[in-house]
Amino acid sequence: MTQLYLASASPRRSELLQAARIPFIVISNRLLEEPELEGGDALKSQLEGLALAKAEASGEGYSGLVMGVDTVVVLGDRVLGKPLSREDAVETLSLLSGKDHQVMTSIALWDTVLGTKRVITAESTVRFNALSLGDIDQLLTDYDVMDKAGAYGIQDIQGRYAELVSGELDTVIGLPITSVYSLLSGYDIVP
Repeated sequence: MTQLYLASASPRRSELLQAARIPFIVISNRLLEEPELEGGDALKSQLEGLALAKAEASGEGYSGLVMGVDTVVVLGDRVLGKPLSREDAVETLSLLSGKDHQVMTSIALWDTVLGTKRVITAESTVRFNALSLGDIDQLLTDYDVMDKAGAYGIQDIQGRYAELVSGELDTVIGLPITSVYSLLSGYDIVP
């Protein structure tokens, strides 16, 4: 059986893999510097490149499959990353208020034994309700958003503050399991 290594400390990604009954071991993401991603036509290839860079930087010395993942929130041509402060989170949520936006998650799979690489990107659309400053303050009080792109976790706020319009909920959470199954096809890892 081939060993799968997840190069991510995200508890949500681990939970999704566990729920799908995909065996894996968490390893540290050893990519020291993550480049700023720019919106526009090149965003998908930038995101895929970043996911692959995470897998390659983290997988040195491991034998098996190394998975690198990255998720971004995109409003128009603007990429909204993880907030740097509470004020940054307020600004981000104010931008998203009352609007649809896209969430993209790229997954790279590096077979360290064969040297092959596969990359896939999934996209979903999320719609935020119109948020008052009181709503935003309550959201930031109730939920830890500092480690989440776009300053929110859909699993926490769906229904109350936002809704999934199209795509998979797992894409927004940070690991589209349908895409993972696609990448792992042909390997003896999935039970």
